[in-house]
Amino acid sequence: MARDQAQAFTAGQLLCGRFRVLRFIARGGMGEVYAARDLELDVEVALKTIRDEVAASQDAWRRFKREVNLARQVTHPNVCRIFDLFSHRDEHGEVQHFVTMELLEGETLARYLRREGRLTTREALPLVEQVTRALATAHRAGVVHRDLKPENVFLVEDASGQR
Repeated sequence: MARDQAQAFTAGQLLCGRFRVLRFIARGGMGEVYAARDLELDVEVALKTIRDEVAASQDAWRRFKREVNLARQVTHPNVCRIFDLFSHRDEHGEVQHFVTMELLEGETLARYLRREGRLTTREALPLVEQVTRALATAHRAGVVHRDLKPENVFLVEDASGQR
């Protein structure tokens, strides 16, 4: 099976001598997302793989690294934190690049809408306000999201149980 059809990592796999893969989460346009334990810091993180086409093109790879550096500068409660960029070489010599980021527990707005249906104005307004504040913070750091859609909005409860 081609690598883009098979999962890049398996549960239990150790990456870069530091990250123990816990589980596959999802596949998207950029690559795949996994939950992993950072053994160095003893915390759970998300690993997001980078498609081979991006890593293979020097221009695309340079742009991607610039975007990761910009994203690391965005700090806001409604923005997923980006930590670092890694390259893992497996026992066959294949290299898989991935980004470590904050592991969010919750569900996407898309999944919520499929299950619950349309939001009322009262339900939608707090989400819209949070998304626009997050985008404004990103824009001030020079980041343009370019892919804002319900699949990329993650609903996470705060300490008070609010989304």
